[in-house]
Amino acid sequence: CWKNEKFETLKTTMIALLRGTVLEIASGTVILDVNGVGYELLCSRQSLSTLEEGSLASVVVYTDVKEDS
Repeated sequence: CWKNEKFETLKTTMIALLRGTVLEIASGTVILDVNGVGYELLCSRQSLSTLEEGSLASVVVYTDVKEDS
């Protein structure tokens, strides 16, 4: 686990934060280019409204992995 003043203590995760360029914003998703790797992230409308295509963004990531996936 790690703690950041801006965020509550996070559980151990594979990916906790992504920082990169916003490539595309669509209905409920954003594609974030992080050093040449495009991540498609599901986001709330409120989160999407804070992003702008072509801008740099930092996104806190929560990955929900289920045993039956």
